[in-house]
Amino acid sequence: KPATSSLERFNLGYNAYASELISVTNQPAYVNAAFSNLAKFALSHEASTIYTANNSSEWANFDGTTYTDNGLLQANANVQSFNTTTDTSDNSYFYRFDPTQGLTYSKYNHAQVELWSEVIADGTAESYLMPAYQRVLIYDAASSTLKLRSHQ
Repeated sequence: KPATSSLERFNLGYNAYASELISVTNQPAYVNAAFSNLAKFALSHEASTIYTANNSSEWANFDGTTYTDNGLLQANANVQSFNTTTDTSDNSYFYRFDPTQGLTYSKYNHAQVELWSEVIADGTAESYLMPAYQRVLIYDAASSTLKLRSHQ
């Protein structure tokens, strides 16, 4: 549900023997002032970790009652996250723009330890992000080359 500073959480229930088969209960919302321009977010499989493409808050934990904002996964304030996703092993992937390097693509494990980071674009290349598949397609018109980056 869109909101300016919060992510709302709902618990869905199903009971085949009740008069109301499906129930929806509003759980505690995650309110974070940094979400005023939230572009993308992703969840771990059990929804206990929230990853956000945001310049001041990239990950938070939920213990079933309380949300804890853990800030940025990288320390450079000039770098801007613009997309994030997760995979089936609860690794997170962040797509960022670094004004000194260009587009970067980083992978973190379930404990938020960076496994690798790669610059994915330079001055002559066009990059096409495929976050759902943790891939980046890079076309360099100057050399007529096409590269696929995939780090699963």
